[in-house]
Amino acid sequence: MNKFAKLLATSLTCLSLINCGGGGEEGTKVVNELITVQSLGYNDAWDKALVFKPYDPNPVRLKDLGYFPKSPVAISLHGCAGINPNPTVQGENYFPIFLAMQGYLVIEPNSYYGLKENDPTYQACFTKTGSIISYNGANPTTRAKDLEYAIAMVKISSFWNGETLLVQGNSQGYFLTNYLSSAKTTGPTKWLLSGYGTCKTDYRFTHNNPTLIINSKNSPWNDVVSQECYDQITKVNPNIKIEVLEGDKHAPVQDPIGYKIIKEWVRLK
Repeated sequence: MNKFAKLLATSLTCLSLINCGGGGEEGTKVVNELITVQSLGYNDAWDKALVFKPYDPNPVRLKDLGYFPKSPVAISLHGCAGINPNPTVQGENYFPIFLAMQGYLVIEPNSYYGLKENDPTYQACFTKTGSIISYNGANPTTRAKDLEYAIAMVKISSFWNGETLLVQGNSQGYFLTNYLSSAKTTGPTKWLLSGYGTCKTDYRFTHNNPTLIINSKNSPWNDVVSQECYDQITKVNPNIKIEVLEGDKHAPVQDPIGYKIIKEWVRLK
């Protein structure tokens, strides 16, 4: 029996016991969340995630986190380059560290497919026409499942405060939202998306929760998005706020103005 099956069996047993503390609506909710995790299956990206504790730039692994008090949580979705092997070098220019310095417990799932620029099998994430190409045979939509799984795991964790769950994605971490199932994205209370250009208006995965899209007008990696596109997005999705910076930073947290805007957006009340 794997660990999630054991958790599910334990919770089901608790529901049948008067003094277990898992009965009623709350107990049913716990069981439903565990069933969701079971249905998503084992996820390697979660187990290999980096974790940044509040106000600490040095990452640990989930298995080494141990007991941690209930906290606001952020899930940070990296781009095509994968998890930074030396994140402290970038400091707050690295989204997970930036979010940790704002007081979040940050989980960065490692859904990197092994493509490195010094690897002979390396391929760019996109062709010149903007169409996706294969990750050495891996389906890029897998990254959407990584996020769905991470959301489910945070919701049954002992370290989430049950109130604040931010999802941040930059570049390909934003692109993967094209493949999310809105039925599997309940839980996040705020979204921060950047480094990707699109005219799509389907943001049902946000469940009308506050969402900031922030891009740099001259980023060499963004598709050009017209003001008309942005206007249509906000018209259809009143929960979305869009900021376009004049600079060229692909990760807008590296832009001084973008830093201030994002810091205010993620600020814990």
